[in-house]
Order: sequence, then structure tokens, then C-alpha cells
Amino acid sequence: MPDPVPSLPDTERRTRYSGLSSNVGPFSVGFDLYGSSTDYAQWVEVWLSGVKLVSGTDYTLDSPSGTLSALARPITDARVTPAGAYAAGFTGTLDIVGAFRPRRATQLTEGQGEPARSANQTYTTIIAGLREFWDKFARVTQAPPGETMNVLAAAATRASRYAKFDSSGHLTHGETVTLIESGAVAAAQSATDAAASATAAASSASAASTSASNASTSASNASTSASNAATSATAAGAAVAAVAFKFTWKTDQTATDPTSGGVKVNAAPGSATALYISETDANGNAIAAEIARWDDPTNAAGKARVKIAKDATNFLLLTITSNVTDQGAWDSFTVSGASLTGTLANNDTVYVTVDTAGSDGGGLANVVEDTTPQLGGTLDTNSKQVQFSKGADVASANALVLGADGNYFDITGTTAITSIGTLKVGSVVKLHFDGALTLTHHATDLILPGGANITTAAGDEAEFVEYAAGDWICTNYSKADPSATETVEGLVELATAAETTTGTDASRAVTPDGLAGSDYGKTVVSILVFDDSQDCVTGDGAGDVFWRVPAVLNGYNLVAVAAQVQTAGTTNTMDIQIARIRSGTPADMLSTKITIDSTEIDTATAATPAVINGANDDVATGDQIRIDVDAVHTTKAKGLMVELTFQLP
Repeated sequence: MPDPVPSLPDTERRTRYSGLSSNVGPFSVGFDLYGSSTDYAQWVEVWLSGVKLVSGTDYTLDSPSGTLSALARPITDARVTPAGAYAAGFTGTLDIVGAFRPRRATQLTEGQGEPARSANQTYTTIIAGLREFWDKFARVTQAPPGETMNVLAAAATRASRYAKFDSSGHLTHGETVTLIESGAVAAAQSATDAAASATAAASSASAASTSASNASTSASNASTSASNAATSATAAGAAVAAVAFKFTWKTDQTATDPTSGGVKVNAAPGSATALYISETDANGNAIAAEIARWDDPTNAAGKARVKIAKDATNFLLLTITSNVTDQGAWDSFTVSGASLTGTLANNDTVYVTVDTAGSDGGGLANVVEDTTPQLGGTLDTNSKQVQFSKGADVASANALVLGADGNYFDITGTTAITSIGTLKVGSVVKLHFDGALTLTHHATDLILPGGANITTAAGDEAEFVEYAAGDWICTNYSKADPSATETVEGLVELATAAETTTGTDASRAVTPDGLAGSDYGKTVVSILVFDDSQDCVTGDGAGDVFWRVPAVLNGYNLVAVAAQVQTAGTTNTMDIQIARIRSGTPADMLSTKITIDSTEIDTATAATPAVINGANDDVATGDQIRIDVDAVHTTKAKGLMVELTFQLP
């Protein structure tokens, strides 16, 4: 058996969720549903921030307990879930309102008792529907007790007409909604009709000599027509005045006061280049403040466009191209693009409207008149430049005061600068120094690169950022002459190994690599194999001389060899090989041996110079270098010195 029908709370059948932001729900209905059949769209209304949503399109109604059509009534856990265009969630204020469509869902059986649950279900459903009707009735427009409202005309009759209350207080429809010009035309036409009616009345009165009664009737009818025309003209004029300013057109073209309520231009309307307009309209309204706003737009896509219209077929169009000039009781503007349709005669009643020309969102061409412009997002320069503006020259001072007329300044004089006055936190300025002065480093007031004072020179430039009020940091300093000296930091060219070897250049800097590649990076080792009293003889390790490679030469290469004897030998040559012994394994370091020719004492004059073997030219810590004499002169030379030169590769 279903659960008992719960009692109906004496509260509005509405649940509100405020402050939603892309909430996807689901949202509990918050009250019991008694809907019958499957017309779920008739069970509740869902409103989002005052907009009524469509069931099944903008939201769905369901229950976690099962299919709505199969659940026992009342349904106590119904819920609403965003759908369609609102699938990403509801934002704003959500109202779920009971909107039960009453219908007979049960039929009592004759001669048979009714279970309490069925009776309670029936009564509660009725009361729920009445409560929803009561709540909705409170949202409609009502007349006071004892009054009734007439039935509106058919939709086709009242379409595109404005609503109004008639003389009996009944809601009805008025004239067709039209543009300003059409309203003015209607007013003019009504006035014309009134005049015609008055003329007809006069004619009728003249012809009524045979019937005073008929004349009186005609005059009365004419008076009524004139009154109606005046009323219509007043209504049309009020409609126009709501969206336009009423003025009197003046054909005088001098740059003088057009008089109160007057408007004119400086030439034939279609050729006008200046507009003169009173600060008081023809209705006596003071509109100086409104006119002063006409020059606010500052780019071609947003210039104020002025329309001076007599009616729908006679009007002048102008585009304001200057700021307003206040002439006292009247104002003047420079205008362009004058275009006249029809004609405007002196003392014509005209209506002035103002809007902006060009496409929406044209933006500003400049921000000269906006003293505090702000960005709403990232600035896209559209492949253009953001340029610095040159301000007036500033004389150097201990407390430097920069002008507000730019952000690039020439600093004259030689007075030391210890601080810079505040502009605005985040300001960026560039300073160009015309002479020598001292920028004094300070830990907060004036932070300089490296924390050291700077002595300027003519042509030097510095960029500063105000990071706190009155506190500046130098983010870049550029010297007019960037060259480094022995006492000044700056740019310097790096010397090559050859220039380092030459050793006479005073403007280039030596690098470790250049030093290593120069003669100053070479290490020369001289090995005495035989003393000057000994004959030179053949043998590996001649003279029993070995030399150990020290750690300082680890990774070096053999780059040059030479040898010399004390007493020259004769006949044939003395041939010398250099052997590198690494881990007990010897390797020849020369692909062409050292030779000392007959009667010569030095290899410098050898017919065949020695050649180093590039595969075995490197040495490492702990290698042994051995001198091998592979051949000697027939008459032996005496004394032998071998010279080895090493250098980093």
C-alpha cells in the first residue's frame, strides 16, 4: 500500500535557488507534485532570473525514485536538471513554481466507501491547485474592489500599438508605434485636419443662415474635431519629445546666438561646416549638460551623428568633428558630412536627435582626453608600436623631479642624482644624459646595477621603473661608448690565439682558450740524453733517460720537437724517435723521425723535418717519454739535448 498522503504545508509552492554560477544540479523541486497523466510541462514552471524556461528543451523534470508516470502521487522527490542551451548549468536566480493543471483523475464509485488515502489525495490535489492559483493571482495586475476591466480587442487589432488607459480607466490600445519622424508627421497631419475641420465649420456656419440649428451643430462638430486634433498633436508631440529635442530652425548663417530654442548652421544646410545650437530647447528645457556630451566620442567609428528633422522627408544629417565650444547661452561645433533631404524653412519646428556613426564597438582613436585609461584585458598592439613620448629637458639635481609631459627625458647638468621624485608606481622612464654626473646607488631609493654608483657620460641612457612610491630601480644602462678600459666596465673584443701570441694589442681581452692556443699556452721540456763529453750511441732509451709526464700536462698534445748536439758528427745522419710508454706499451710519437744531418749540430737545418704522429701525440699523467736513438753518424757526435713542446688541443 502507498504511504499516507502527507499534509499540505501552508506555504507558497515555490523553491528559490540564488547566486547560481554554472550549477548543473539537479535541483530539488522542494514541494510535492500532484500532476496526473504525463503532461509534465504543466506540473511546474521554471524561471531563471525572470525568464521562463521551456520544459523538455531548457530543463528536464524527473525523480530518482523512478519514472514519473509510474510513481504514486504525490511525488515527493522530483527534481529539475538543466538541458539544451543550459546544459552547462544555471547562472543567476532559479525559481521552481507549482503550476498544476487541474483535471479530474479519479471517479468515486456509487454505493461504495472511499479510502481515507484516496480522499486525502483528492482534497490535497485540489488545495494544491488552488494554492498555486492564489500565488499566481498575486502576481497579476488587479483593479480595486468594485471595478471591472474591459476585454481587450483582438490580437490582430491591437498588434504594434502602444497600450493606454482610456477616459474610463480601461486598458485599451493606442496609435501604431512609429519612428520619431512618423510621430511628427502624424502631429502635423492632425493639425492640418483640425484646420480643415475648422474651415469646414466656418463654411457650414456661413451657409447656415437658413438653419441656425444646423449651423450650431456644424460648429460644435468642428470644435470637437479641432479639440481631437489638438489632443492627437499633443500626444504625438509628447512621444517625439521623449526621444528628441524640439527646436526652431533658423536660416540665419552667422556665428551668433540662434536665440533660445533655436538651431542653425553656418552655410546652406547641405554644405554646412559648423553647427550653432541653443542650450535651451523649444520646450524651455535646459540641455547644456546633454549637448556637452555630444563631443565625447573620439574616433571615426564613434563620432556623434546629429539629425535635425522637420518630418520624415525633410531633415539634415551632420557629423560632429570637434569638441563643443561653450558660447554662453549657446554652443557651437565643427561638423562634416552635411546631407540635406528635402528642405528646412525659417522658423520650422524641428526635432534634434543624436547617435553615433559607424559600426558598434569602434573604440577610441586616442586617449588624450581620458586621464586615467584602463585596459579590460591584454593589449594587442595590432602589429603597431607603443612609443615613448619626449618630455622637456630636466636639470640634474640630488632629488631629480621629472615632468608629466612624457617618459623620455634629457638630463642636463652635472649635479649628482641620489633619488627620483614619484610619478606613479609602475611608471617606466628613459633618461638621456647630456654630460658627466654621478648616479648614487641607494638600497631602496635608487637601485643601480651591481649596487654601485655610475658615472655617466654624454650620450649614456638609462631605463628606470618606479617599483614603489618614490623608489626606482635601474633596469637597463647603456653607454654611449660601450668599450671597456682598465678602469671601466664595457664591451671588449676577444683576442685570437695569434693576437695573444703577438702580445701587443691593448684593446682585446684574452680568453682561456685563446691563451691555451697561443705560444703562452705551450710547455717546453728539454731532456739531456748525452752530456757533451759522451759519444751519441744507438739504443732505445739511449743514455738511460726516461721522463715522466706530470699531471699538469694531462691531456696535452706533443706539438713540436727539436734536437741539438754539442759536437757535430760526420757522414750519414743521426735519427731519433720519441716513444710514449703507457701501461708498459710503447708507441712511436713521430711518423718521421728527428734527423741531425752530417756536420750539423741542430735539427733546425735538417733536410727532412720531423713529423708528429697524430694518432699517438697525446700524453696523460704517468706516461713515460723515452728517447730512442735509431742511427748515429759514422764519426759520432758528442752530447745530445732533445726538446719537446706540449700544448692543449
